[in-house]
Amino acid sequence: MVPKDKFMITEQIAILVTEKKLKEYSPKAIQLAKDAILDYLAVSIAARNDPISEKIKSVFYATDTPNTRNREIPESISWIDQIIINGFLSHLLDFDDMGNSIRGHPSGPVLSALIPLAHLIGATGEDFLSAYMVAVDGMAIAGGRGVATAIQAAGLHPTAIFGTIGSVLACGRLLRLEAYQLRSAIALAIVQTGGTTANFGTPAKPAQVGLGAGSGARAVQLVQKGIYGELNAIDTLIKIYGEKNNYQNLVDDDPKIESDWESGRILFKRYASCWLTHQAIQAAKELRSFYLNGDVDRINVQGSYRIKGMLGYIEPKDRFEAKFSLPYCVATALINDEPLLRHLTPLHIDEKVLNLAQRVKFEIHPSLADISAIDKEFVKMELVFKSGERHGTTITGKAAISSRKELIDKARVCFEAGERRSDQLQKTDEFVTHIESAPNVDFLSSLLQGDV
Repeated sequence: MVPKDKFMITEQIAILVTEKKLKEYSPKAIQLAKDAILDYLAVSIAARNDPISEKIKSVFYATDTPNTRNREIPESISWIDQIIINGFLSHLLDFDDMGNSIRGHPSGPVLSALIPLAHLIGATGEDFLSAYMVAVDGMAIAGGRGVATAIQAAGLHPTAIFGTIGSVLACGRLLRLEAYQLRSAIALAIVQTGGTTANFGTPAKPAQVGLGAGSGARAVQLVQKGIYGELNAIDTLIKIYGEKNNYQNLVDDDPKIESDWESGRILFKRYASCWLTHQAIQAAKELRSFYLNGDVDRINVQGSYRIKGMLGYIEPKDRFEAKFSLPYCVATALINDEPLLRHLTPLHIDEKVLNLAQRVKFEIHPSLADISAIDKEFVKMELVFKSGERHGTTITGKAAISSRKELIDKARVCFEAGERRSDQLQKTDEFVTHIESAPNVDFLSSLLQGDV
């Protein structure tokens, strides 16, 4: 038996990422991954029509990407610039998927790195899909066991940190690094990573995702040039940020390594705002008919302590702060019918929404006052009318997309927001559905660039 203090999670992740085959995943898990690819493409396309998109490209835009078809990265670094752009835009609307294990967004940093690299080396669809799935599972193992929760509690951005790890795992798999090389690459990625929750509600939040994705790719390039780092960097993260009293439970002799794809822990957002606003938005939608037929005096909301800590903008001044303002998101859902995408990503703050938001009163529910409430969170909402009439509801569970039809509807709204032709969604869905049979994934690169 391996002593507890000798067992290394970094090694286990490296072995998983370099050795697991696509055929080892169930059809259900593979379908979930395909849905996640479609969701990523949709939210990225919607963001590319955002005014900030051109500003981002003007800083990072790659002008000389070579089209080599080998597994040795050329001297040009422009492909990494494209990764940074992709990652930035994938998270710009805060509409990308959620991974419970990492307390953040797995697909943005991973696919943002994989698509340019796969195009660069001519990777097959099967190689692309397997690299994506094992990288997301590697992220989940790194962030699970309470580590991601502790990192977030320390004021750091889990998506930026684990996204960097996901990027290096995906690129390392696609370039067929050996497990020992991948372990060095993880260390080189982590030394570049960063990001804080203080940046939530600013353009720096999506920048953290893009830069993290680029850092992972850069780390693989460094390893290919013979640069190396420590072999147990993820274990170091666990020691630093893992809950000290539970550390021995984090590294069992025979850890249960469960796939996030198999367990269905990858979720798709319904709304283009912080995940912590979703239950409240759902509650507002349920109560909207009452709001439209009465004169509301105040809107009482009870929920998790995390809402008070992370949704700090009571009166948002711009669209970035609006996504992290519980009052603004609640008021948006009460005033506007579906789809809410353009209302949650306004170029200018809606004064009518802002006026109603001032009537939203939030307090922490007594049973959701500390870290033990995570994964048990709910929202209670009550509309109090000037007549004295009251109507309320409670939303429990994850307010996520619940069917493939709903996912396709979301994708359609995103494609329209990105001014893409109506037939492009169908072509994209067909390509992703059969991606493991594709000789390459150049279609995805062209789609993101608007060349399809």
